[in-house]
Amino acid sequence: YLFGYSLLISHLYIIFLAFLSISFTYLISEHLTKNKYIGIITALLFLFSPIFVGQSGIVTLATPFTTFSLMSIYFFLRNKYIIFLITSFFLSYTIESGVVLLAGLLFLPILREFNKLNFKKIILYLLPFLFYLSWLVLSKIHLGWYFNPYQVGEVLSLNPIRNLLQFLFGLRILFLDDFRWTLTSLIFL
Repeated sequence: YLFGYSLLISHLYIIFLAFLSISFTYLISEHLTKNKYIGIITALLFLFSPIFVGQSGIVTLATPFTTFSLMSIYFFLRNKYIIFLITSFFLSYTIESGVVLLAGLLFLPILREFNKLNFKKIILYLLPFLFYLSWLVLSKIHLGWYFNPYQVGEVLSLNPIRNLLQFLFGLRILFLDDFRWTLTSLIFL
């Protein structure tokens, strides 16, 4: 609402987040390896990966998810808890599956702090999950569901025949469509 409903503004926002993703890829790699050249190479590989190039030109939630994930990882590694809480808040409110990344990030430190019985840090680490749980409750109150049924309905299907057919359809797309059958046949030969 701040900048209006222009498609140009949406694309500029996605491009801005894409550049943030590249810079945080560099920062994470440089922090982990202590080598700025490896950081530059990592950022360049990320910049020229076809999936990243394709997703940064489309207004979807993939680019904000990637950006907020990388920001959360970086600030978590640098022990900047307040900024980590803010970016993980944005991550969990962007896509529900962002909580899985947060759970992976927070699992090991919670176990480490639990042995020392430092409950203050445990609560600090669990704050993004409290934000997420509050979002779930508000979603249930306002919309009548916890998760959007259009997004998770297919995943929660327990019909084995339907799941097998979807798996076979996925294999067909992966190995046969768009002239990939030529490469698949060469592999089998």
